[in-house]
Amino acid sequence: MHPRALLAATALLLLACSELLAFTVEEESSATVEGLGTLGAVLGALELADFTVSLDEQLTNQGVNRGDLAEARVAALVLSSSDGTLDFMDTMRVAIESPGVATARIAHVEDIPEGATEVTLLLDDVDLVPYLQAESLAITTDVTGTAPIEDTTVVARIAVDIVATPQGACNAARED
Repeated sequence: MHPRALLAATALLLLACSELLAFTVEEESSATVEGLGTLGAVLGALELADFTVSLDEQLTNQGVNRGDLAEARVAALVLSSSDGTLDFMDTMRVAIESPGVATARIAHVEDIPEGATEVTLLLDDVDLVPYLQAESLAITTDVTGTAPIEDTTVVARIAVDIVATPQGACNAARED
């Protein structure tokens, strides 16, 4: 390679490496809450699986590894239902946990309005990087309320804003 071309390529790579790479990962999961007719039952948790299924794929698409994460925070967490209301729940606490990292609440709602079919949870300011870099993680819920009369599917949509380290941005620039 010609020395000037090599110098130009190096300068472009250094410029790319000085910029932080930021992107948003979005994921959706659902759970069906079994209806118990007019008897009702106390709720304890919603099993919201699959939040982490595509994280590695989405990071790979950005050219970033889990070790390249500088910051990660929940940007939005929304619950919805198209086949019933969500007001059978009174409160919800959403937490994240990983081996070797303290469990942290990441979002919550204290009062779900009557007739609501969509609820935006209040977010806690938690850096998710230690959880995302761990060998595994789980999103857990703690719910109070009474089971609905009819089966109700609850859909949870989460958006996580991620910032890669300069090294991660440099790796992504090399892949482009």
